[in-house]
Parts: sequence; structure tokens; C-alpha cells
Amino acid sequence: MDTNESFPSVKITARERQILCLLAKGKSTKAMASELNLSSETIIWYRKQLHRKFGVHSTAELLMKAVEFKLL
Repeated sequence: MDTNESFPSVKITARERQILCLLAKGKSTKAMASELNLSSETIIWYRKQLHRKFGVHSTAELLMKAVEFKLL
């Protein structure tokens, strides 16, 4: 069995990592947008991209996967 098979890698951008870190700190979409000087719609777009990449449907699942993959 290939060891990488049981631990898939997810490639994320530096901005997506920023969003993950702010989510882990409990920041709201509005607070993240203000801190990163982006629109709320852009933050929502990044969050949707992260959900898609990780194959999850909630923020809790997203953060659990990010920790599992050692991204946080």
C-alpha cells in the first residue's frame, strides 16, 4: 500500500492558507475581509474553493481536515 494513499495532499495557495488561519481563529467573513482588505464576496469565494478542495460541506469539517493534513 502506498503511504500517500492514506494521507492525500491538498494544494492550497498562500491566500487560502491565510483564510484557513483566520477561520481557525474564529474570524467572521466580514472581519477577514477587513483584515485582508478584500470584499466579503471574495472571502466567500475563497471559502467555497477551500470546501471544494477538501471535499467538505462545513467550516468545522474544513478545519478538521486542515489539521489532519497538517496545514494548521
